[in-house]
Amino acid sequence: MTPSNGRTLKEWNQHLLLGKTVPRARLRPAVESFADLVCQANIHPGARRQIAADKAANRRLVLATASYRFYVEPIAARLGFHDVIATGSVTGLDDIIHARIDGENNYGPAKLRLIKAWMEQQGIKRESVKISFYSDHVSDWPVLEWADTAIAVNPSKGLRKMAQKRGWQIVDWGF
Repeated sequence: MTPSNGRTLKEWNQHLLLGKTVPRARLRPAVESFADLVCQANIHPGARRQIAADKAANRRLVLATASYRFYVEPIAARLGFHDVIATGSVTGLDDIIHARIDGENNYGPAKLRLIKAWMEQQGIKRESVKISFYSDHVSDWPVLEWADTAIAVNPSKGLRKMAQKRGWQIVDWGF
C-alpha cells in the first residue's frame, strides 16, 4: 500500500467486504439502504443547513470524496447535490463491479487533480467561479489551498492546526 493514497487498502477492503466482483444490481438494495441510513443518522445538522442555504442561493453543489462513487451517488442525490467526484470502480461491460479502483483514488493531491479534470470536462473555467470547499481532514489541504474559501468542518486535529495557521474558517456542524 502506498501510504499517500490508500489505493491498495481500499481495494482489499472492498474485496473482503463485497467480494472480488459483484453485479451492480445485486449491490443496489444494500447501497440504497446504506444511503438511507447515512442520510437519516450521519449528516450533521449544520451540514443540512449549509446545503439548504447553498441550494437557496442557486449554487452548484459538488460532492468530492475519496469514497467509492457506486455508493456515494445515492447519498449525494438524497442530499440534493448536483454532481459527484468520487473514487471510481472498475466496471465490466456486464455491469459487474470489480474490487479495483478505476483511475485515481480521490484522496489527497489526487482530489485536486480530479476536481480540475471534472471542471475541464464540464467546461468550467476556474477564473469564472468562486469555490468554497468544506473538509474535516488534513488530507484535503491541496483543495483547501486552491479554493477561494476554505472551511474546516469539525476538523481533525491536524486540519484544525493547519486551518488556524492559514486563517481558514473553522466551523462545528454538531451532530
